[in-house]
Amino acid sequence: MPRSMNGWDDAFTQIMLDNGTEKPLGRRTPSAGRPVPEIQGSLYANYPAGGGQVDDVLAATELTHISWMINQTGAGGYSPADPKVAAGVRKMGYNLHIPQANFNASNGGTFKVGVTVQNDGVAPFYYPWKFVLGLRDSSGSVVKTWDTDWDIRTVQPLKIRAFPDWNAGADPTYLDFGRPVNFSANLNAAGVPAGKLPARPPGA
Repeated sequence: MPRSMNGWDDAFTQIMLDNGTEKPLGRRTPSAGRPVPEIQGSLYANYPAGGGQVDDVLAATELTHISWMINQTGAGGYSPADPKVAAGVRKMGYNLHIPQANFNASNGGTFKVGVTVQNDGVAPFYYPWKFVLGLRDSSGSVVKTWDTDWDIRTVQPLKIRAFPDWNAGADPTYLDFGRPVNFSANLNAAGVPAGKLPARPPGA
């Protein structure tokens, strides 16, 4: 943790503050690393807080926007069924969510698809992974796919945690950062066999 959170002069977060790199303004370079060996076996013992030599793990994850951590000496001691470990790992990196998707119910050869994507994580997705849309038939088989030019890297975290040094409010304070991103594509359904939407249940 930084000095403002009872940390040390040589802490990673303090070095970020000293060099002005703590604000993830459209961050393009992943933040990653490893815990020091002496705490690797107990890193998640008191998650989301810390204890003993372990700082506040949740705060460290949120402030560093970390995507992954190497944990050489302690990894073997973690149980995959430990909910604290699972929660800590899930908190790292991106967490993409699609709250809304729209498409034309019928088409005359072309139709439009719209998808809203938001990031509830602490970091963006850094690689230009290609969005691929697929059309399935009533049995669930994919009958056609389309590549898109949508850029997943533009989906930045919705919120970021403020350092106390920013004087943005009591700790923790979360500030608006990214936004849901709307993607759309006009797709050609040529060659796709005719189909129909399933009947709506009564009252739907």
